[in-house]
Amino acid sequence: MSESFFQIYRGLEIDETVQYLQGAGAPGAGDSGNALVGSVYTDNLNGDIWTKITAGIGVQHWSKMASETWVNNNISGTISWREPAVVIDTTSTTLPSGPASAVVDGVTLVDGDRVLFSGLSGVPNVYIYDTTTESFTQDSNSLSQGDTIYIDSGTNGGTRWTYNGTAWVRFDSASLDELAYIRAYDGKPAAGNLAPVYTSTSIITQGSNLTAAISALDLELGAGVSTGNFISAADSLNVNVQSIDTELGANVTNGNYILAVNKMNGNIQALDTAFGAPTGTGNWVTNAQHVNGNLLALDTEIGANVSNGNHVLAINTINENIQELDTSLGATVTSGNYIINSNSTNTNVQALDTALGVNVTNGNFILASNKINNNIQALDTEIGAQVTSGTYILNTNSINTNIQNIDTALTEISKESTVANVTTSTAVDTISATVAKWIVKVTDAANSANVTAYEVFGATNGLTADFTKFATLKLGATIPGLQLTVTLSGANLQLSVASTAAVNVTARRVSSI
Repeated sequence: MSESFFQIYRGLEIDETVQYLQGAGAPGAGDSGNALVGSVYTDNLNGDIWTKITAGIGVQHWSKMASETWVNNNISGTISWREPAVVIDTTSTTLPSGPASAVVDGVTLVDGDRVLFSGLSGVPNVYIYDTTTESFTQDSNSLSQGDTIYIDSGTNGGTRWTYNGTAWVRFDSASLDELAYIRAYDGKPAAGNLAPVYTSTSIITQGSNLTAAISALDLELGAGVSTGNFISAADSLNVNVQSIDTELGANVTNGNYILAVNKMNGNIQALDTAFGAPTGTGNWVTNAQHVNGNLLALDTEIGANVSNGNHVLAINTINENIQELDTSLGATVTSGNYIINSNSTNTNVQALDTALGVNVTNGNFILASNKINNNIQALDTEIGAQVTSGTYILNTNSINTNIQNIDTALTEISKESTVANVTTSTAVDTISATVAKWIVKVTDAANSANVTAYEVFGATNGLTADFTKFATLKLGATIPGLQLTVTLSGANLQLSVASTAAVNVTARRVSSI
């Protein structure tokens, strides 16, 4: 006997109250119209299951049960509350892959873990991790404004994030608390679109937003300071103000331009009037610079307070010390070898500094540890009284000019000349004199052991010249074709050498008239 299904036609009724029916299409007519409340109907065209909820004929008395497919298609694809993510990555702009992708924000992922990548340059959505491929696949729930998700772990564990249509933003009790703290911090009195109310409007405009007000204050303050004698570039404004306040000390007393009863700005105004209009760019200040910028430039250039010196005192004001130096400097200089009357003092000092060069070392009369004036005094003592005029020096000359004259004379008297590889007649030395004497050494260029030496004496009467060689010495082989002459070149005596073999010649003047 063959087996077959138990078959029921039309439907099944239990205790004459609940029926189980089926048919093609939605229920509501025929048997399904007469079915009692609680009956169940199956649509054999699409598998939908319906439950009778009220008595009567028509589909409105039936309720269709939601299937898993219907829920996925009609709810999960558009729901704003997303299934929680294990962790959030707020920094990655591209999806990680490979072994490094297994750890996000300190959390080691397992297969199927959900991760919110909020910083992706593409779609900043939730992605599912696959441990086999070590990669991520985007969640089937498409990204839409208002999506909200809870983060389980990582540094942002326990927080809620909402997509505002452009980016994911944190939105939970902690961030709401922080919003209240920020409101208290910036002084906003209540919620809503309120304009700031400032208690002082010397620089800023009442009702302007914080950005405009801060910008106005920043413009008024000018560029950031650099480190000076009392302020530091690394310090905050208040710390630098405190340093300046300490350095300024107690309130001023009445002076030439300022009054004790004035505000600081009032005294600054008085000083500004005394200073007069800007004079343009100077050595350290510029017309385009803020007052603070120019003060800082002057402060840097002035440097630390002076110590007692030959002309200045530490207890003096800057102006008092300037007055002392002015008196010591005396009248304006006249132009000299290094200084110029039209130059500023600093320019002339710079010129002298360059001419003096680096500090001296210990010598016969001067010491490196001495001041310049001390060394000048020592040299003055050693030089002694002024010279009288002589053959090469003059009483009216400066020391340097006389030294130059002596150097020139010595050079002329003992000049040494050298000529190499001489073959044809070549001038070795020329001198403006009527009588001259040379020591001459001739060396064979090919063999330095072959040497001939002479003492040569020459004279001229301005029309012709005559000479003689004596004290001739020869070492090694004779140098072939060697000739030595003294001739008249213009009004000068000229020593010349010629040789068949190439020779190197050195001649030194012994004396001349």
